Amino acid sequence: MSFENPEHAAARSIDNQTRKSEIDTVVQEMAPYYESVSRRLDSMAIDPADFTDLYGQETVAEDQRYVKRMQQRFTESASTEDTGLGLPTGEVRKLADVLEYQIITGINTHKWIPYCDAIKTSEYDDIKNGVDTVVEFTRGGMTNHFGLGVDVSFSKNLDAKFMRIQDDIDSYDGKENRLGVVKYFQSESTGVRGELSGLPRVVAALDVGVIGDLMRQRRTASDHISRHLVIAEMTEQLGVFSEYAAKRNPACAGKLKRAHDFMSVINESLYCQQTIEDSDYIKNRGIQEEVAKNLERFRL
Repeated sequence: MSFENPEHAAARSIDNQTRKSEIDTVVQEMAPYYESVSRRLDSMAIDPADFTDLYGQETVAEDQRYVKRMQQRFTESASTEDTGLGLPTGEVRKLADVLEYQIITGINTHKWIPYCDAIKTSEYDDIKNGVDTVVEFTRGGMTNHFGLGVDVSFSKNLDAKFMRIQDDIDSYDGKENRLGVVKYFQSESTGVRGELSGLPRVVAALDVGVIGDLMRQRRTASDHISRHLVIAEMTEQLGVFSEYAAKRNPACAGKLKRAHDFMSVINESLYCQQTIEDSDYIKNRGIQEEVAKNLERFRL
């Protein structure tokens, strides 16, 4: 039997109490904000009904029935699911929506990533294919896409997200397995419409304290540290995934490397890593440790 250092145990207890208090505070602050966020996310999302000319009415209808079945399962499990946060599952999902909206708004309104737009996927692609948002880079004749798995990760458990990314890389064959896939995609910038595949997938992980800060400072979010946190996370992940693919499955390494090269330029030009280090901002450090732990599975 091992015993924890009493000082460490006391510090951990204080951290947990502080964190629980912060979660409760953010949930209370989010309440009047959520309904508006939910409506805006719905209005942003791609609508499969606009694609009946491509896929046929019955195919689209079957996909919509799939979404309803899954929503029903989520509703049924919500009353029994233990989130480990002292929050009902419904509250956790509301926080997830708020974070997703904040990141989309950060990219589209506050221009977090130069030359990029965030395109909200349909609920079908969110549930079925695990892609919440597609980040699209367009400049001149150049276009690049990657999928963004936005995660409210104050649960500090990202294993499933990163295991899916690893499976994407390991199984890639360019035919049946093509990295991230979005069935219903439409871009006003490029005119691309229909299925989008070969998407390098990344996780944008921000803790509940960061969500709270963004809510309080949403009118000046262009200057918030979360911009640099998201860009630095994406850059690091794509670099690790690219190196892993080069050794494990070179067929998809080029797609990951192109995305990494692009994000590296953004990361360096905005001094993201240096900004994070100089800021002494600690509210995302627990999540950063969780991301680092999961990236170890890719280091061969």
